[in-house]
Amino acid sequence: MYHAFGTAEECAAGGKYDGNGSILSIDKFREQMKWLSEQGYQGIFVSELLEYLSAGVLPPDKSVVMTFDDGYQDNYTDAYPILKEYGLKGNIAPVMMGSIRATDGLNDREPVYPRVTFPELREMIDSGVFEVGSHSYDGHGTFQIGSRTGYFFMNPKIKPRTDVFESEEEFYTPIRDDLILSKRVLAERLDIADPPYFVYPYGRYTKELEQEINRLGFPVPLSSATAMSPPPPTVTFCLASPSARRLKPRNSSKSCKASVQHGNGAGCRRRRKKGWKNFVES
Repeated sequence: MYHAFGTAEECAAGGKYDGNGSILSIDKFREQMKWLSEQGYQGIFVSELLEYLSAGVLPPDKSVVMTFDDGYQDNYTDAYPILKEYGLKGNIAPVMMGSIRATDGLNDREPVYPRVTFPELREMIDSGVFEVGSHSYDGHGTFQIGSRTGYFFMNPKIKPRTDVFESEEEFYTPIRDDLILSKRVLAERLDIADPPYFVYPYGRYTKELEQEINRLGFPVPLSSATAMSPPPPTVTFCLASPSARRLKPRNSSKSCKASVQHGNGAGCRRRRKKGWKNFVES
């Protein structure tokens, strides 16, 4: 899983992005892609992985799914040429509003992290190097619940001038609107009528949210988890969809615990208790 990139100097100790785990040196990214290519790995799209799992088979040996979250412009200017150079594939999930602003010439409002435009995404798709999913329309945000942090897709808000939380319907209505708008933008701007996947903002989700996402036409919601392996890092992720079934990749080793879960994400995220009150992070 990747986000944004910087120069070696920016990512070095004392540099602009020192300590920012979401930003990787583009030189290190090139090293990783070179390593994957030399070792005979092939990149596959999320939709291709879903086809394998739906057929009850594992993907070919040395397959890797690489995701690029948020839709930063350096995914196009820096990562895309490197993937193309090494014959690899990636999966990018932009926040739609960021790409709308970028396409309308408003990237100067996000000078630190400019976003990829729709014409750039169109080129990435047409090249066969990238597949595009969604990271929400404009739901990648947080708010405060007292001293705690709330997440748009996870936590109900407290109603203005009260100490009462939103009802379940009040909570889910803007989420449904966001998902529907996200699909509409993908269809209108990129001719993607059936987006193959949705990436949970911040990797956080509940079973109820998963069901809403499936119901609104995203067959594969993705969340992230951490694994340890020799460099380059092995990507681990969850495929959240009905018919839970755990698949263990071939060629796994004791030093690499990466796995693919075709189920409810319990192996990648702690289980959450049922009940509305438990939506609020403790």
